Amino acid sequence: MAGCNVIKADEIVKSENGFLAFAESFSDPIIVVSEPGRVAYCNRACLNLLGYSYDELLDTPVDSLFSYSNIEDCRAVENKNPVEPHEQYTLILNACFVHKNRTLLPAEVTISPVHIGERSLRAMVCRFATRPNAVDDIAISSEASAQTCALVSQRLIGTSSAICRVRHMIGLVAKTDSSVLITGESGSGKELVAESLHAASPRADRPMVKLNCSALPETLLESELFGHVKGSFTGAIKDTAGRFEIAHGGTLFLDEIGDVAPAIQVKLLRVLESHEFNRIGESKPIKVDVRIIAATNQDLPVFIMQRHFREDLYYRLKVIEIQVPPLRERVEDIPMLVSYFLNQLNRKLNKSVLAVSDEVIKFFSAYSWPGNVREMAHALEHASIVCQNGLIGLHHLPPELQKSRVMASILPGQNYSNDAEQLCDALAKTGGNKARAARLLGIDRKTLYRHIRKYYTLLCL
Repeated sequence: MAGCNVIKADEIVKSENGFLAFAESFSDPIIVVSEPGRVAYCNRACLNLLGYSYDELLDTPVDSLFSYSNIEDCRAVENKNPVEPHEQYTLILNACFVHKNRTLLPAEVTISPVHIGERSLRAMVCRFATRPNAVDDIAISSEASAQTCALVSQRLIGTSSAICRVRHMIGLVAKTDSSVLITGESGSGKELVAESLHAASPRADRPMVKLNCSALPETLLESELFGHVKGSFTGAIKDTAGRFEIAHGGTLFLDEIGDVAPAIQVKLLRVLESHEFNRIGESKPIKVDVRIIAATNQDLPVFIMQRHFREDLYYRLKVIEIQVPPLRERVEDIPMLVSYFLNQLNRKLNKSVLAVSDEVIKFFSAYSWPGNVREMAHALEHASIVCQNGLIGLHHLPPELQKSRVMASILPGQNYSNDAEQLCDALAKTGGNKARAARLLGIDRKTLYRHIRKYYTLLCL
């Protein structure tokens, strides 16, 4: 791409240190990364193993080659690879590359400084468990397969301990048929976790059927879940299969499970216990083999106390619980997320936004992100559209984020131990006016009411 500080292969050829001759003769894949984090060079061993041509890899973001990298496992090897004091030491980390045919290739990657001419770059030497001549017919053992389950969707971006715990849980749970309850705030990535669980499961070649339970009224939701027969109600002009039937052999993802009406909860409980259900208007039960993954941003134990949700259904769904962390608890992932979204948006919008300013990163790191990763993605899309100079600044951010910077000054020096405390303070400062409290917190009224329901018991104290 124009404007990127990329060193080309012919510059490596002309370099006096003979790096190209060394790299091409080396049996392990080598990738040279330019300062903006793009592939500047890769040797023949790398091309053979990953299945790409040289032109396909040159100048692509290096992180697009990874399905997973565990920076937590980095080890500084200062005693073996001393460098100048102002430079980083060589790092060794565990990672997983993605072959062109989407095969996952676990590897140990050594990242070291390399000087080519007057350029200071980073060289990645990759030691794969899978050799180039075995890519197509690799037989992964059950133990290796379980490890590979943790190397999940590229869109689960980040190296924080919080997101690594999510990956670890996916790896443990994916191969089972146990019901999974995914909890976390709106926009935190619960659907991505569900998709990763299905993709890493033995059901991956069967359908994954999704249903947002909050999007439909009770009568339509029942029909969508279980189907109906012709004439069972007004408008039922033909027999229709429900989502359970369609998902037979695969996975059914029920999003916003906390919004399901009590009558539907009883029927869901029956399916979980007996693996059978009845279409509306039909007495003959239908047997299904479906794995249930449910997700919610609600506090279901509070809903149980308020008698809005069945306790027995809760424990049936929560055989395994995966908690997706909010963005404010994985601030160290923000630069990587920003880079990922910018790459995606540049392709989607045909733009060439190179980066965000340091002020934006600082603001992103301090902002509470009530909409989490989804809110960040939308904010960056807005900023990318209005940005004309390749660098996103604070003035490019959406108006609501601009307002939140002003609102932050209204509550100077406040340190809240939890969201409920912040919510109570905002309601107190606005005299209970929910519209003003929502504006003060930088969220919409719908989100405010959801938080009030979530922290109902605390607010009543």
